[in-house]
Amino acid sequence: MDDIATFAPALPDPFGDPATDPVFWRPTRLDVPSAWHAHVPFAFWLVSQTAPRLLVELGTHHGVSYAAFCEAVRRGGLPTRCFAVDTWEGDKDAGFYDESVFAGFRSFHDPLYRDFSTLLRVDFAAAADRFADGSIDLLHIDGAHDYESVHRDFTTWLPKLSSRAVVLFHDTNVRAEDFGVWRLFAELRAQYRGFEFIHASGLGVLAVGKDAPESVVALCELQDPVALRRVRERFAAIGERWVAESALLSAGEPVRVAQREGDAGALRISVVIPLYNGARFITEALDSVFAQTLPPFEIIVVNDGSTDAGADLVRRVAAGRPLRLLEQANAGQSAARNLGIRHASGTHIALLDQDDIWYPDHLEALAQPFLAPRTTPLGWTYSNLDEVDEGGAMVAHSYLRLLPFHHPKRDLFACLSNDMFVLPSASLIARDALLGVGGFDAALCGYEDDDLFLRLFRAGYDNVFIDRALSRWRIHPGGSSYSSRMAESRMVYLQKLLDAFPDDLPRERRYRRDMLAPRFLLSVAKDYRLAVESRDAGTIVAAARDLGRIARMHRWRVRISVRAALPVLRSPRLAPLLLPVAVALRPVLRRLGGARRSWL
Repeated sequence: MDDIATFAPALPDPFGDPATDPVFWRPTRLDVPSAWHAHVPFAFWLVSQTAPRLLVELGTHHGVSYAAFCEAVRRGGLPTRCFAVDTWEGDKDAGFYDESVFAGFRSFHDPLYRDFSTLLRVDFAAAADRFADGSIDLLHIDGAHDYESVHRDFTTWLPKLSSRAVVLFHDTNVRAEDFGVWRLFAELRAQYRGFEFIHASGLGVLAVGKDAPESVVALCELQDPVALRRVRERFAAIGERWVAESALLSAGEPVRVAQREGDAGALRISVVIPLYNGARFITEALDSVFAQTLPPFEIIVVNDGSTDAGADLVRRVAAGRPLRLLEQANAGQSAARNLGIRHASGTHIALLDQDDIWYPDHLEALAQPFLAPRTTPLGWTYSNLDEVDEGGAMVAHSYLRLLPFHHPKRDLFACLSNDMFVLPSASLIARDALLGVGGFDAALCGYEDDDLFLRLFRAGYDNVFIDRALSRWRIHPGGSSYSSRMAESRMVYLQKLLDAFPDDLPRERRYRRDMLAPRFLLSVAKDYRLAVESRDAGTIVAAARDLGRIARMHRWRVRISVRAALPVLRSPRLAPLLLPVAVALRPVLRRLGGARRSWL
């Protein structure tokens, strides 16, 4: 048993050490067929252990193995550069295929990995010239499988390998027809230290570099039969879980026994919950998820650097449930949501804020419109909601009916003239649509939801509104709606809209004057009034500055009125004197601030 003890620092026995966490990571590329699903746990472990500087794959096809490599780089925060080399035309072993294979993989790959990964659509020999000698730390060869082809691939790329290089060969345990990988791997093991997994067509591991990582060398030097069997069986057992799930996905079946049978089960819903110091509310939010009549495919909670006990509460309820807790340094709600979305494996994303609550049929009702035949792709569904206070007591039933806004969203002018009031906790979003528009803008700490749904609308996705309260929206001073950063984010979002929608004078569409200025002036005026009432000097000055900026975009009457009042508005000492007058004139100010839409 000395061999397994040598291997233990890299792969502890039993599996209870954080070093083995990558082995249990969830793959992101499960919805396409591949024998490589069974080797994904090893791919996660290998990349995490070796931290390659440069990783190259020869032969990618649907991208199951390459997605595993990239996911390990992303989750580990490694500085690795990755390259997938393939013509994406097929060969005599994999069969020949059309353009849809490359298009499908690119649409999956780019939103997740394009920051550090490149798809090279060339043949293997031509690609070799693009890499410096001695540069590649991890090479995966999975092209044509006859002896001559795989031998040529290895010898062509051998000079490109670094002194730390590890090489993988798939199909080392296939001896049918003209497959010759097994023969080449046997020859190479006479020159280099190696290890072979025999499940799922076989996977050969070669420590080619003289300075190959210690963990790989330890694996390749295993000799004891018990130790060999143990490592092989454990990786194979974990891999079988992903093989089974991929088969169910490919068959169009629901993948969780807990997910209710029926049409809605064809949707794999990933719940994403950002958590920041939400210990007071997170348990109630999670209980509302567990109580869904259509249970979700998975639940992902992203701890955004909390300093309270919220993350511990999540861990306590996670046992036996499809719930994962991800951790990140505090980066804001948008960044936390994006992290959860990137890690999600479902077809649809259901967002839930830590202090909101779903009614039991929330997911089931929002899922139904996605099942109907459509000519326009459906990007999101959303519903009405009940407003509750900090303690959960009812404030308003079907809150959106109290607002003069239109649902669903049908024209750009309505989206720009008013806040959209598509609340993330009340929505269900197609994941490919969400990733296709880039997810949430992490620069925004308010209005990020309006920004997202506007981009979905502009991308051509349809939306469906269910005028029934399916959730409870908790408004309280500690919530994000009351964040002091909301005002700063508002002005950032306004500038983003100004840049995106210059006036279209030939069509008499003055976005700046007739839509954006009236909308944001009223919002800032409300903040200003609240600041005056609470004697918040800092906010008074900041809100007065924003009022002046927005008023300059408005109609002349508002420009003159605000300009004349600015010396008083900017003064925390004088501003309270205007409060009684402002309250009395509020209806008039609303009319002055309102948008004229006679041109629509």
